[in-house]
Amino acid sequence: MNDIRRLLDYAALDREIWDEELENFVPRKIFDAHTHLWNKAFSKDANPPNDWENYNTGLKELQDISSLFYPGRKIHFLSFPSPVRNTDHKGVSEWAAEELAQDKDSRGAMLLSPEISAADIESFISRHANCVALKPYFSMVDKKMPSITEYFPEEQMEVANAWKMPVIIHLPGVAENLLAELEYYSSKYPEIKWIMAHCAASFESGQIDRTIKMLADIPNIFYDSALIYDTETLKSLFVHENRKRIIFGSDNALVIGGCRRNVSFKFHGRELKIFRIYGELIAIRNAFRNLEISSEETENFFSRNAETLLRRYR
Repeated sequence: MNDIRRLLDYAALDREIWDEELENFVPRKIFDAHTHLWNKAFSKDANPPNDWENYNTGLKELQDISSLFYPGRKIHFLSFPSPVRNTDHKGVSEWAAEELAQDKDSRGAMLLSPEISAADIESFISRHANCVALKPYFSMVDKKMPSITEYFPEEQMEVANAWKMPVIIHLPGVAENLLAELEYYSSKYPEIKWIMAHCAASFESGQIDRTIKMLADIPNIFYDSALIYDTETLKSLFVHENRKRIIFGSDNALVIGGCRRNVSFKFHGRELKIFRIYGELIAIRNAFRNLEISSEETENFFSRNAETLLRRYR
């Protein structure tokens, strides 16, 4: 873990922030339902465009990252390959499934691109019982704001529906046409449990309200909290949504996602840049305190809701 500490530049001050701000809030058990694995051997780029693509994140690295950020916690994961377009997607999903098989309590999702066939998906999930979800991603197509079916074709939805699989869906933005499309397909394919990554891409205050208004009555919509640092967004979600359909996620992987240090935070009078995952956890804590959310509901959010969702379908 010392190698991870050095790579992330995790300092004594970071541990102070954990000890003073989060140690007494975060439950002893965590199921992190939005994490990434990556192996550069599956990249087709000789010179990757992103610096993080040079760092492999296997299960051990993910465990070390989590032990560093959440000391003393028992941690398991829902994890999937990072969505790099110019990659052997089937190969990296096979590798990730084998990594996750080393932890019987963690689960995986198959990374999709539009050209992956229904037969390919069924072959994969029939061979990897620990892979219980699918992960389409909008960056797999050459369009700024693609429709959902442009990066997650109905052929793939039909497999997810037949196998009763959760789908982690990352919308390219908060747009009414995308929410309407999701509303339609959630009705057409009622066995899919749609996990809205990043609270339905609601990264800015106020964005979540329209999403909740359109989707709140749909029973197969869930939300993960990955990279949401806005307390008001989290408060809106926990006030207006079914709290059993909200799950914790960090977006952690080496040097990306929750491992980036760019969230502003004032600590003992000092303006600091803290890790994204600590920014998210502090926002969650502030929302929970304001809403007086119970310790039982806190534990549900950090582990039980995701465990129930992912156990139900395989």
